[in-house]
Amino acid sequence: MSFIFRARVGVPSHPPTPLRARFAHARPMNFSYYFRQYIGFILAVLSFAGVAFAGVSERDYGIPTNTVLYASVGACLVGLAFHECRPFQRKARMTFSKEEHDQEWAAFKAEVAAAQAEADGKKTD
Repeated sequence: MSFIFRARVGVPSHPPTPLRARFAHARPMNFSYYFRQYIGFILAVLSFAGVAFAGVSERDYGIPTNTVLYASVGACLVGLAFHECRPFQRKARMTFSKEEHDQEWAAFKAEVAAAQAEADGKKTD
């Protein structure tokens, strides 16, 4: 397995940079970040569980089925609102047209190339 990790001959190796310098532009991933990003998903999973087990809620726990269903739908709607307001979203549109996809992909690649060129320019300064 060591051949997988061996460096290629003729390819210059770059000195490792400290992680703090490499990710200085990144936002901190603390509890607040995870809460804002994933609370909608968690509420959706809880809503699904509520709907799935609403039939046995009255028999096993004494909670009326309608109460569980209404609470699940309410949690689902709140989760949807949180999902639409999460901080990091993909901004591309969904499309089935190959031409639109190719156009968006070319624009994305050009944006990445411009950012890379800007980063390379900052390294030489």
